[in-house]
Amino acid sequence: MPQLSALPWVLYFFYSLLPLMMMVFISSMGLVSEVLLSNDKAMLIMMKW
Repeated sequence: MPQLSALPWVLYFFYSLLPLMMMVFISSMGLVSEVLLSNDKAMLIMMKW
């Protein structure tokens, strides 16, 4: 019974944190892609040398 009553609170907590987690995930993916792109550019420059 206590699990059943705690379920809505867990769902509410999860759904309130979901947008924040998505924002963090998207921003971290953007940072990773930026780092990879800059790394590729550095590799191209090194290959030109």
